[in-house]
Amino acid sequence: FSVNINKDFNMGLYGNWQNNYGAYDNQSTKNYNTGIFGSYMGRHHNVMANLSLNGFRNKENGGLTDIRYITKPKEVGQLDAYNIPTYFTNGVENKIVNWNAFLNYKYHFGFDKQVQVNSDSSTSVFIPVTSLIYTFRSESSYRRYKEDAIGSAAGMSTDSLYKDLGIGNSHYTNIFNTLDSLHFWEMSHTAGISLNEEFNTLGHFGLAGYFTFDQKQYGALDHITPYSGNPWLAEQREVTLNELGTDSLGRYGQEEWKTTTQSRVGIGATLTKHQGEHLLFNFQGEYFFKDEKKTGKTFNLHGDVSSQFSIGRNKFMVAAQAGHKQFCPDYLEEHFLSQRMAWDNDFDNKTKTEIEGEIGAPLICLYGDSSSSFVTALSPELGLTILANQTNLRNHVYFGTDGMPQQTSKNISVTRLTLREKLKLWYVHFDNELTYQYTNADDNVLSLPSLCLYSNLYLRTKPLFKVLTLQIGADMRYNTKYYAPAYLPATGMFYAQTGEELGNYPYYDIYLSFHLKTFRLFVEYNHINNVWSNSHNYIATPRYPLDQDYFKFGVSVNFEN
Repeated sequence: FSVNINKDFNMGLYGNWQNNYGAYDNQSTKNYNTGIFGSYMGRHHNVMANLSLNGFRNKENGGLTDIRYITKPKEVGQLDAYNIPTYFTNGVENKIVNWNAFLNYKYHFGFDKQVQVNSDSSTSVFIPVTSLIYTFRSESSYRRYKEDAIGSAAGMSTDSLYKDLGIGNSHYTNIFNTLDSLHFWEMSHTAGISLNEEFNTLGHFGLAGYFTFDQKQYGALDHITPYSGNPWLAEQREVTLNELGTDSLGRYGQEEWKTTTQSRVGIGATLTKHQGEHLLFNFQGEYFFKDEKKTGKTFNLHGDVSSQFSIGRNKFMVAAQAGHKQFCPDYLEEHFLSQRMAWDNDFDNKTKTEIEGEIGAPLICLYGDSSSSFVTALSPELGLTILANQTNLRNHVYFGTDGMPQQTSKNISVTRLTLREKLKLWYVHFDNELTYQYTNADDNVLSLPSLCLYSNLYLRTKPLFKVLTLQIGADMRYNTKYYAPAYLPATGMFYAQTGEELGNYPYYDIYLSFHLKTFRLFVEYNHINNVWSNSHNYIATPRYPLDQDYFKFGVSVNFEN
């Protein structure tokens, strides 16, 4: 919802709530975000602000105890999706809550200029030449992982998953249940001055310089002071220890929390050109003389260039971008202690170098004459884009097969080639995107599918009665086999695995949608090929299959002022 209070002031609200019960046992998720935003665009003062709340709550089931219930149901017995045994059936969940605040302010210096409206009149327009800029951002996040140790349908405790994986089968804090939590807070300030490109007498480009300051705080469990070897602790806490050396709540000792503060201070500059058509560019450089690990060796360089040109009546575009940055690993990649996982690392700074090129034509009329409306309507139109990307990673940090963060000194190269095609004939559209990927990384570091394909075939009418648009079609997603990363509920992270290749399975949907001004209705049948296919290898990640075929519908209404 958005409203213009006057010509300068706008404000609005937004909200989104998603609740999905899932196809399998104990798989429900809740995802919500809501916020308020506003802007003021006056003569000298420009202000944009946003305050948002985001939340995610995921019931964890640990995946299926036997994936053959999906891939080979005749061997283990065919069951409805909800009755297939999972590792966890209740009492295990991940929850994340996040607050964000953002403010952007500009003060413009400039002059008034008379602009001719028509041959008889003119008006005075304020021309901003130089701007003082300030940006503020604040984020506060909280994560909780909970296990109530309630047995599953197979009579196993939550330990059963971690025992089978050989990962996270430790109890660092409690023998009865798990309640891990993390807190994160970040605040950043950026202040600078900008010379606007429209009225830069030195050249047709914009130039800005700025100073930036970031501060982060991590609140996490640091260590456990055990009862064992510290008899005074049990007396101080007035607890009685059992034969396992824990108190009545199952605790091994006293949890000691620690708040770690990191800061980053740097300067930056941008050189931009956003006006015009034939040559646009954006170059940015940042250097941080104080970073999170106090190395003084972190920086960020990035640039992109684009241009458009015409051949006949067809337009073409070409673009390129490149970047090179060195940055510190995240604090939680180096230090973490929880009920099931613990690590303490000292990683080197990471480096990422990327170069990308793109060339294409958004729309090519293959034949037809604008003087003939019938021929033009039947004329095929083709949009074609080719994209090539080369990325190199040094000191890459990844989650290894043991579920723990590791760093490799090997230079990792990732090559990606993408072909996008959009074909239109009359009201029929056929859109495709094909991506080829190659990496020299070992599979236990980074594994990627060689080919990924998305196709969408649909019929979209022109507005009927000038208000109603109809679209009906089918789409398909496919990727070749690769060692898809596995998921670990205790950390909420994906980690490398080399025991099972997944993929080589197409996923089809059919859909129908109606769009009437601000009202939209859609109906969709997902994974329809599951109805007739003899192959059921629709596994997204080890232990976690995609949903079986299902029907869904939705309604969307936009309120505009």
